[in-house]
Amino acid sequence: MEYTPAAAPKITAFRRTGSPRRVDVPAQDLEQILPLLRTLTDNSQAQQLVERYTKVLQPRCYWSSPRRSRWGSQPAWGMCRVAVELPSQRCLEHSHWPLREGAADPWPDRCETTLDAELDEPGWERDSAGLRCPYEKAPGSTRCLHHDPHPDTLCGFALASGEPCPVPEVFYPCAKHRFKKIDLADAEIDRVAAGLRCSTCSAEASAPCTARSGRPVALHIARKRAAQKTERGKELLERKAFLSGKSEG
Repeated sequence: MEYTPAAAPKITAFRRTGSPRRVDVPAQDLEQILPLLRTLTDNSQAQQLVERYTKVLQPRCYWSSPRRSRWGSQPAWGMCRVAVELPSQRCLEHSHWPLREGAADPWPDRCETTLDAELDEPGWERDSAGLRCPYEKAPGSTRCLHHDPHPDTLCGFALASGEPCPVPEVFYPCAKHRFKKIDLADAEIDRVAAGLRCSTCSAEASAPCTARSGRPVALHIARKRAAQKTERGKELLERKAFLSGKSEG
């Protein structure tokens, strides 16, 4: 087989001795080296290199979202990079959707919504594959609770018009109102704490915390921690975790 050299490899990092530490080698070079290495069947090191470079050269799904990122000209999601068998082949996630007529759905319980504007939000970009909604259908619907929301799953924050915010808040918090709602949760925790006795300054329920001099001060940490251990306090902490993106659910 005739060897056709590709572009010259580029040294991208050096050792302190001046010798190359990292080299950017064109894939064409590896493709032409592999058949030579495969002929060395009695050399275990050569076969290890064959396995290593075969994985490096394995084709990958090249799908990326046609939607542009709002931060630049790059795709809002992608490229996929899931390993496939053949060049130009797409993985199961990106080859099945939209379903072809008569084709079986490999995930019949999944929401049947194609993602678009959702990819502007980091949660959807992180947890989806950029094309089909990853969440399960709601009971009696072909869509999930986000894409077929109920009134009790909406953000509900009061807008200037007096109407409640209509953004679904099922899997991710409303990006516009999440921090305002965190402030409201903190304020309610303080109200719960104010109704408890303080173990630091011995202030009775509904009385303000005081310094040793008797001067009123902000609520002591011990009082807030006691509030967080109440049922309402635990609910508010879970709510804050969801709003801040730290919820395990």
